[in-house]
Amino acid sequence: MAHPLSIPQVYEEFIYTLPHRYRSIRHSTLVYIPSGKLFGRVEGMLLFDKGVVLNDPTLAKTHPHHKHIPPDMKRHRVSAPNLSFTQPNLPVLIEEIENTLLGNSQERA
Repeated sequence: MAHPLSIPQVYEEFIYTLPHRYRSIRHSTLVYIPSGKLFGRVEGMLLFDKGVVLNDPTLAKTHPHHKHIPPDMKRHRVSAPNLSFTQPNLPVLIEEIENTLLGNSQERA
């Protein structure tokens, strides 16, 4: 597979195949919405065991400079040094969920 951010079609395939690559994902509602020849956005959620959900659209405007964590997700921020504008961030976030919230009990497919 080409670099996921190289062209929209490759990124779209990357998004739709996440559940095949991460066994910890129980359900995905992610959809790629094109907004031009070279740009688009992703909306939806990833659902994991233990009721873990990834994606809160109200926090998206701050991404990827920091991440929000409970208990007060809108105001409790921590730095996110592994997030990037040049690499897909979903694998980083999924692996963090697997390691910290799911107890690293899940494996990649």
